[in-house]
Amino acid sequence: MSVFEKNRDDIIKTFKKEYQNKVGFFSKDFLHNNSKELLEIIKKFEIINNNSDYKVLEVGAGGCRNLTYINNEFPNIQLFANDLHKEESLKNTHPSIKNKINFYGEPTQTFITQFNENNFDLIIDSDHLVHINYTDTKSIINHINNIIKPTYFLIRSITIDNPHRSIPYHKHNFNDILSNYEEIYHTLSKNDSKWYIKLFKLKN
Repeated sequence: MSVFEKNRDDIIKTFKKEYQNKVGFFSKDFLHNNSKELLEIIKKFEIINNNSDYKVLEVGAGGCRNLTYINNEFPNIQLFANDLHKEESLKNTHPSIKNKINFYGEPTQTFITQFNENNFDLIIDSDHLVHINYTDTKSIINHINNIIKPTYFLIRSITIDNPHRSIPYHKHNFNDILSNYEEIYHTLSKNDSKWYIKLFKLKN
């Protein structure tokens, strides 16, 4: 049994549905700048092919702010997302993608296990896995690394460790993914230097 399964009720209490009001598309400019920064990297490395076969998944996407910016640039792609509270997340999603996105109201710990190789071309983790404990995050990363194997994996994570705050921050070590991926980009966020961005590409 995972740490998540043991503490499921406590985790859901920590991330109440109202949390999506703070982080969805209708959030502060600061968070929109984070989304724009990720989009800049995606465009710089020409990660996305704007065709109907290209699939992007964002784990813990909330109101899909990042995916809205991506969809504005690449309107032909398929979008997938998950979060604990589907109804509240979609209330905070921009109307332009609300009916397009394939949204799963499930926690990442269980949601991710239903997918296999070639399901996605790009997976994004932006400020999400930092809130998940070390054991479950390792399991999520291992499934992405060894089973799903997207061509690209884009991470926005934190440089500090504070697992005991009301909304926990976990400084994760993503080195396990290097068995199948190469890190092709790493930078501190221009928006907040406590955060970093890494881009991984599947090895040939």
